[in-house]
Amino acid sequence: MTFEPGQKIASYRIVRLLGQGGMGAVYEVEHEQLGVRYALKAFTLEGGHVDILKNKFLTEGKVLARLHDPHLVRVFDLNFDEATGTPYFVMELVLSENGRPHTLSDVNTAELDEDCVLQWFAELASVVDYIHQ
Repeated sequence: MTFEPGQKIASYRIVRLLGQGGMGAVYEVEHEQLGVRYALKAFTLEGGHVDILKNKFLTEGKVLARLHDPHLVRVFDLNFDEATGTPYFVMELVLSENGRPHTLSDVNTAELDEDCVLQWFAELASVVDYIHQ
């Protein structure tokens, strides 16, 4: 199931689709009462083995909610949309200066220097170490 701008998932109004992946779609949403924008990942699969994959999706949200590191987005909410039964979790919204989501395709590799790459690698190694602890 996909959602369109203006539709609601629980207390969150869809602003726009940010991206889609294997089990879900990520939307920029606005909380109706707070007026704050977040990223919401909604489970979008249908068909065979959905229950197993839905459990993996919910586990992902639960695990991310327990992790606190400056290099990971925070998860604030995990629930099911009453109208559609769609599971979702709500995360910190991280956008670039131009309002687009950060993706690897935004990186201009021609402008990267060795110090920058080494810094990214150190940050990545640090967060992977944290997750495995």
